[in-house]
Amino acid sequence: MPQKKKEKFDKVKYDNEYKKNNYKRIGIICKPEKAEQIEDYCQYLGMNKSQFLIAAAEYIIDNNIDLNGLK
Repeated sequence: MPQKKKEKFDKVKYDNEYKKNNYKRIGIICKPEKAEQIEDYCQYLGMNKSQFLIAAAEYIIDNNIDLNGLK
């Protein structure tokens, strides 16, 4: 009986499929100076922007901080 040809593992395809099924992309639009401020602070903390924004959002939610006055 002939053996079936094994497909080569495609890590990029696997990673893309994993992210598609386990993560959701969100984005922000802001002025360049705000983006630079966030990027500089993230670099100072040694975090990427996703880690920083998730941590900041969780802190605000967990501490029930009212941001309505900032609009």
